[in-house]
Amino acid sequence: MVTLFRNILRPKGILSKTSLITQIVLLNLMDALLTLYATLLGVGELNPIMASLLEAGALVFIVVKVGLITPLVFLINKLPAHQSARLYIFLASVYWLVMTWHIFGVVALHGAF
Repeated sequence: MVTLFRNILRPKGILSKTSLITQIVLLNLMDALLTLYATLLGVGELNPIMASLLEAGALVFIVVKVGLITPLVFLINKLPAHQSARLYIFLASVYWLVMTWHIFGVVALHGAF
């Protein structure tokens, strides 16, 4: 199992450590921006913590959202390779699912469904 996760973090490719970190950070920022867009269209935030941050303002929301995930990603880097690989893949997968949710939401709001 350890060998599997070491091989996943190969130097190049979509599952390299650098690629996963980049995906997580960029998808987190896109999640924040798309959440702001959706709230402007009247959609409510489902996460109560993030909803209260939205009430404090868009800048506060983005700074806190990005400020929580970005350091976490770099702290994960301190873990052994097989553990960090699992966490990076998990986080990237979660954010890709969130992006799918946003895409369907935007399409639904604009009447394509």
